This record gives sequence, C-alpha cells and structure tokens, in this order.
Amino acid sequence: MGKVRYVFNPDNLTFSKIELSIKDHLKNLLPFFSFSLFAGIALAIAAFYKFDSPAQLQLKKQQETILLKYQLLTIQLIALKEELDTIHSKDNFMYRSFFGAEPIPESMYKAGTGGTDKYQKLRGYKQSNLMIGVSRATDMLSKQMVVQSKSFDEIIELIKIKEQMYKCLPVLRPVKLEAIDGICTFGMRVQPLLKIYRMHKGVDLCGKEGTQIFASGDGVVIKNTFHWSLGNYITINHGFGYTSVYGHLQKSLVQTGDKVKRGDLIALMGTTGLSNVVHLHYEIYKNGVEQNPMNFYYNDLIDVELNCLSRNNSEAESFAMPKKRR
Repeated sequence: MGKVRYVFNPDNLTFSKIELSIKDHLKNLLPFFSFSLFAGIALAIAAFYKFDSPAQLQLKKQQETILLKYQLLTIQLIALKEELDTIHSKDNFMYRSFFGAEPIPESMYKAGTGGTDKYQKLRGYKQSNLMIGVSRATDMLSKQMVVQSKSFDEIIELIKIKEQMYKCLPVLRPVKLEAIDGICTFGMRVQPLLKIYRMHKGVDLCGKEGTQIFASGDGVVIKNTFHWSLGNYITINHGFGYTSVYGHLQKSLVQTGDKVKRGDLIALMGTTGLSNVVHLHYEIYKNGVEQNPMNFYYNDLIDVELNCLSRNNSEAESFAMPKKRR
C-alpha cells in the first residue's frame, strides 16, 4: 500500500488527508518508468555491441575460416607463380633456344587480365584488398599458364619437325669406312686433270670400282643424269634446304623421283666424267651454298681424313688420288 500524504491547515491547526486520483498516481510513477525504460534501452544497446549472439558468433567463425583460406591460397599462389616463372625461364632460354624459336615476349607473358571494373564486386568489404589481390593473382596465373601451354604446344610441333629434319640431314658417310682408300678434302686446290686452281666443292672418297654408295639422309632423287665433269651423278633433295650430290658413278641404282632413306644403296663407285681415278665426288649444299661434308660427320673421322685435314690442298690431292684402278 502506498504512503498516505497529509497537508497542514494553519487556520485550524490541523492536518488534512490528501486524496490522489489515479492520474496523480500515474504522474508520480512516470519518472520511475522513464528512468527504467532508458536504463533498459541503454543496457540492451550495450549488450548488443558488447556481446555477440549465437548467429553472430557463427558468422564470425565463418569469416575467420574464410580469411585463413585466403591467406593459405595467397601462399600457394606465390609458390605456383615461382614455379611457373622457373618453367617460363627454362622454356625461353633452353627449350625454345635449342629449337630455334623466338622467346615469348615478356609483354605477352606479363600482360594484364582486364580493367579495374572486373573486381568492382569485391570492393566495400573489410578484406576487399585481400580478396582483390588473390583474384588478380589467380587470373594472372591462369593467363600465364595458357601462354606457357601454347608455348609447349609449339615446342612439341618443333620437335616433330626437328625429328623429321634429323632423319633428312645428310650426316651418314656415303661410303663405308673399310672401303675408303683415300680422300681429297673440301676447299681450293689444283684440279689434277685441268691443272687449274679452283674450288673443290666437295670431298673425294677413293675406293675400288663398284664400291657401294649409300644415301646420306632421307630425301627424294631430283637428278639422275650425266655431266661432262661429274660424269654419272645423282642429286638428292633432303628438304629443309639441304641437297647432296654423288658424282663419277659407275652406275646409278635409283630413278628420278624415287624416295630414299638414309643408308639406302643408291649407286656404285666409278670414274666417269672428268676423273682419272675411281672415286666418289660427294657434295652437300645448304640453301644452294656448298658445305664441307666433313662437318656433317666429324665425330666419325678416320685417320686418313684427319691426316688430310692437317695437310694443305696440294698434299691432300696427291694423297687422295692414287694410281687409277679398274
């Protein structure tokens, strides 16, 4: 029960009891209720900001997990980038160089992946910089992997071409070692019959009449005819700019248009044309320019050839041209 209130009457020196209406009671309680309401709101706000709800706690845990994954992904991207850069370096300076291909331009390899708007949807978050950085690094890595993959596809095609080229290169000695009696090397010399100092565009491999002669590389016979100087001779087109010529033949065993493999028997040694000894005159051309055939089988030089290389042309000529044999 609430307190009873009285008021003093000075006229009759008495106390009169004050009767309060319900409205008066409500007015008296209003300050208490106002304070209680304010205090409750203040406590609720403080609790909202200081203490997390279960849903908020779960959300925070998910955010921490996602952040950790982004950080781990960043570490992995850095490691992958280092590995890809190593592969790119080896590709440019080893693989592509070996096969005669131009290096991949750095401007192509390190080019951007799009404008700034590409990552606009990731802005406005607490970890926006991290998310954008990871997305940009992932896009860049993907692009560089595509560039590198195309480079390896090109290398594979070059390998196929080189493999075919190696089969065609005229690197086989056209006469077996045991059948060679002497040689005359490539270079300037005095022609033994004409007595003219001129370029000897091939090598002469001396042997017995009828000695077998083999194709030095895969190719197609494009000439099989007679020339007053070369006598009976064959020309093989090996492709890739290479041709080989076989002269002074006793007999040709192939026809124009025939496809030959390295090591195929194509002719027999003779002394037709401008020749005073049984031998094979052998030439190699690269894009129409005469080459020293010894450079194509230098790892297989025999003592006779080494001796010739150490002499001058006249000495080599006298050594290579023994008495004519039939």
